[in-house]
Amino acid sequence: MQRFSAFHPISSFLYLISAVCITMFSRNIVIAAISIVAAFVFYLSLKATQSVWIYPLIFLLTAITNPIFSHNGVTVLFFLNGNPITLEAFVYGVYLGAVIIAVLLWFSCYNTVITSDKFLCLFGAVMPKAALTISMALRLVPQFISGGREMLEIQNSIIPIRCGIIKRVKKHIAIFSCLITRSLEGAVEQLSSMKARGYGLHKRVSYSRFRFTFADFLLLIYTITGFVYIVFFSGLLNYNYYPEMDKINFDVSYILCAVFLLMPTAINLWGEIKWKYSISKI
Repeated sequence: MQRFSAFHPISSFLYLISAVCITMFSRNIVIAAISIVAAFVFYLSLKATQSVWIYPLIFLLTAITNPIFSHNGVTVLFFLNGNPITLEAFVYGVYLGAVIIAVLLWFSCYNTVITSDKFLCLFGAVMPKAALTISMALRLVPQFISGGREMLEIQNSIIPIRCGIIKRVKKHIAIFSCLITRSLEGAVEQLSSMKARGYGLHKRVSYSRFRFTFADFLLLIYTITGFVYIVFFSGLLNYNYYPEMDKINFDVSYILCAVFLLMPTAINLWGEIKWKYSISKI
C-alpha cells in the first residue's frame, strides 16, 4: 500500500514546500481556491487529528476586515460611515483569507507527513544541533497538549472538581507547572543521551531507515517540473486587483495546477483502494 507519507523525506518535503510557495507567492484568486481545496482534501486523506474548526473564522475575519480598512477600487458596493466599500477590496480580502487558510492546511499536512525522524534525516547531517533543537521544538506543543489532557483526566478521576472557576484555574496552573517541569527534565535527558551517543560529531555516521527508490525519484522530478512550469511559464501567478480586477479567462494551466496540487491526495486514495482490494482477496 503506497501512501504519500511513505515516500522519502526529501521528495515529500520538497513537494510540500513547493505547494506552500505556489500558494503564498501567487496573487491569483483561482490558484488560491485550487490550493485550499487541494490542501483540505489532502488533509482529509491523511486522517489527521488536528482541529481546523478555527480556520473558517480566520477566513471570514480576513474577508470582512479588508474592505473596511482598504477603500481602493473603482466598483463601489455601498458606503459605511462615509467610506466606500469596493468590490475589489472585498475580493482581495477573500483572496487573502483563502491564502492564509491554504497555507495553514498545507502546514497541517506537513506536520503529519514530515515527522521528527524525517526532519532529522533531512537536516541531521548538515546541521545536527539545529536540526535536533528544531525537532524538539516542533514536538513541544503536541506533547504539551497530550500530556495536559492525560494529567487532567487523571486528576478528574481521583478528585473531580465541579464547582468554582478559581479552583479550576488553580488546577490548570498546577497541571501547567507539572508539564513545564516534565518537559525540561525530558529535554535534559534527551540531550544528555544524544551527547553520550556522539550526536553531532564529524566522524559519526547517522543511521537512516529511509531508502531513496525509483518512486521517490519520479516524485522529485514531478515536483521540480510542476513547480518550474507553474512559477515561470504558466503566467498564472500575476493578477491585479486594483484599481480594477483583471478578467479571469479559462486556461489549461489551471487544470495542470490542480493536477499538481491534488497529486498527493490521488496517491493516498490509490493506496486506500489497493489496500481495500488486498483485504477483499483474503
